Amino acid sequence: METVQGPDMSREARLTVMVRQYEKDLLRMCCVYLRDITLAQDAVQDTFLKAYQAMASFRGEASEKTWLMTIAMNVCRDYRRSACPKRSTSTLPARSCACPASTWRRCCCTTIRT
Repeated sequence: METVQGPDMSREARLTVMVRQYEKDLLRMCCVYLRDITLAQDAVQDTFLKAYQAMASFRGEASEKTWLMTIAMNVCRDYRRSACPKRSTSTLPARSCACPASTWRRCCCTTIRT
């Protein structure tokens, strides 16, 4: 596994490594939390944007993955609290795909893995 922290790496290179390593895990977690693949994709993009902006303040007390997951959870919470209809899951159906309710998680995760 590559190390994201490195004195010789630019912020852009560090971000590229983080996206490559953690994008699928973040998308899966956001999809389960938000129950909408499109909102989850937006949340992952916002997560990486916030991580990029806060990269200089990352102290390395936790792993990069833990740090990113925490940012992603906060972004998802913000989406759920938001008054903006685009990002509000309160008006969304319990699931957004056409799969039976019992298989939604598997369907969503299968979609994410591809």
